[in-house]
Amino acid sequence: MTSRAELHELVDMLPECELESAQRIRRARPDDPVVRALLTAPIDDEPVSDYERELLDKARESMRSEGGISTAELLQRLGL
Repeated sequence: MTSRAELHELVDMLPECELESAQRIRRARPDDPVVRALLTAPIDDEPVSDYERELLDKARESMRSEGGISTAELLQRLGL
């Protein structure tokens, strides 16, 4: 599969509620130092503590049992 086809496939997989965020990222100027810093930032490789692992396990279980909410719904709940 070509890179273009792969990108089209990724865009087609985006949920409707995330399209606006994707559009903002697409329109971002690559010469903007903040955008460049975010795009080139290294992956967070700090070790996860036992406490953090426990919180992540609880969050994942909650997602499995109760489902999640979209970014748009979260922002609405937060009044943003």
